[in-house]
Amino acid sequence: MDIIYYIIIMEKLEIIYNKAIDPLLLYIENGNKEKRLFNNNEYFEIYSLCYNLCISQNEKINWSDILYKEYEKILINFLNRKLIKVNNNNIIIKFIEIKDKFFLLSKWLNKLFVYVNRYHIKQCNIPSLEENANIIFINNYLYNVSNNVMNYLEKRLHYIEMIKMKILMIIL
Repeated sequence: MDIIYYIIIMEKLEIIYNKAIDPLLLYIENGNKEKRLFNNNEYFEIYSLCYNLCISQNEKINWSDILYKEYEKILINFLNRKLIKVNNNNIIIKFIEIKDKFFLLSKWLNKLFVYVNRYHIKQCNIPSLEENANIIFINNYLYNVSNNVMNYLEKRLHYIEMIKMKILMIIL
C-alpha cells in the first residue's frame, strides 16, 4: 500500500478514535450512566463518517474491511487490558463487570459501524459484528478466566463441605 493511502487511513481512524472510540472507552470505564455519551449531532457525525468511508469508491482502500478489523482490535485490546489477576474474593463480580462492560462497548461499536454489518459481512461471508464480539469474548477472555473461576468455585465448594462436616461433628 502506498504511503499516501496509509496516511489517509491513519488520519480517518484518528478522527474516529478522537470523536468516538476514546470517549466511548472513557464512558465505559468511568460508568457515567447519568451523562449521555454523544448528543444527536455528535453521533450523526461519527455515523456519517463511517458510512461515507464504507461507500467511498476507492479501489485501494477497503474501508469496510478496515473498520471491521478496527472493531476487532478495539474489543481485543479492551479485554487484554482487563486480563488482570483478580483475587478470589471478587473473581465472580469482576468477571460479570468485565463481561457487561465488554458487551456495552460492543453494542456502541455496532451502532457506529452499522454499515459494515449491513454489507461487508455479506460480501465477505464473515461473522457479523455481534457474532464476532461473542467469538472475541470467548476466545480472548472466557477461556483465559474460566479456569480461575472454576478453581475459585471448587475451593468455595470444598470450604462449604468442610463447614458441613464440622457442623455434623458438633451435632453428633
